[in-house]
Amino acid sequence: MAGYKKTGISAVDVAILLLLALIWGSAFGAIKLAVEATAPLTIAASRSVLAFLSIGLVVIFRQGVAGFLAPLVNPRLMFIGITGTFAPFVLISWAELHIASSQAGLLMASGPFVTMIGGHFITRDEQMTPLRVTGVLTGLVGVSILFWDGVQSLGSSSVLAQLALIFAACCYASSNLSVRAVSHLSPLQIAASSFFISAVISLPLALALEQPRPLSWSAEIWAALLWLGVISTAFAFSLRYVLIARAGAGFMSNVGYLIPLVAALIGWLVLDEPVDIVTIVAMIIIIISIILAQRSGTHFKDRPERA
Repeated sequence: MAGYKKTGISAVDVAILLLLALIWGSAFGAIKLAVEATAPLTIAASRSVLAFLSIGLVVIFRQGVAGFLAPLVNPRLMFIGITGTFAPFVLISWAELHIASSQAGLLMASGPFVTMIGGHFITRDEQMTPLRVTGVLTGLVGVSILFWDGVQSLGSSSVLAQLALIFAACCYASSNLSVRAVSHLSPLQIAASSFFISAVISLPLALALEQPRPLSWSAEIWAALLWLGVISTAFAFSLRYVLIARAGAGFMSNVGYLIPLVAALIGWLVLDEPVDIVTIVAMIIIIISIILAQRSGTHFKDRPERA
C-alpha cells in the first residue's frame, strides 16, 4: 500500500545519528581486540547470537514463535539479514586482522556513495541533487584529510582487506535501501529477524571451520564481545532501522562519515592523543558535508512512496 513519508530531518534524527556514530565508532576497536583472540566467523556468530538473545526473545514473547517466523519467508528480509548483518560482520572482522581499526573506519565511509546512487533509483524522496552530491564529496574530502596518514600506510599487502571493507560498506548501503520493502514490520522485528538469519548462517560455519573455545577467552575478550553483541548490534541496529524509517537511508548513511570523526575524538579524550589543526579542519569539513547533503531534503512536500 502506498503511503506518505516526511523527508525533513529533525533534532531527534540528528541525535540518533550521533549516538549511532559513537557506538559504532567504538566498535572497531572492540572488533580489533576480539578478532585477534578468536576469528571472523566467531565474531559474526557471537554478535548475532547475543543480539538475538537481547531483543529476539522479546519479539517472540510479544508475537509468539509463529508470528516471529512468518515474516522470514520474505526474500527481502532474508536479503537484509545476509547483506545487513552476516556479510559485513564477517568482512569487517576479517579485514581487521590485516589493517588498523582506524583505517577500517575510513574505508567504511565509502557507503554513502552507494546509498546516494541507489537511493536515487530506488526511492522518490532521496533523489541525487547537485547539493547532495556536493555534500557527499565534501564529506569524503574531510575523511581523507582526517585519516591521511592511515591512507598512506595502506600498502599492497592489505589490498584484499581494503576491498573487503568497501564491499562491507556496500552491503550495509544495499541493506539500508531494502528496509523500505519491509516497512510493514517494526524496527524491532526487522532487527530481530536479521540477527536470527545471521546467527543461523554464521554459528554452524564458525563451529565447523574455526572451532571456537569460549572457555579460553579472557574477561577482556568477553567484554568486547558483549559490547559488540548487545550494544553495537542489538541496541544500535534497532536504532538504525528506526532512523531509516524516520529520515531515510540517505541520512542514515552519513554515519559513515561520523565514525572516523568519533574515533579521533575518542583518541583525544580517552587516549590523550593530540588533535592538530589538520584534524580540526577535517572535522569542520565533515560537519559541513552533512549539512550540505541534507539541505536538499529539508524543503519538501509529502510524496507517495513506491508500493
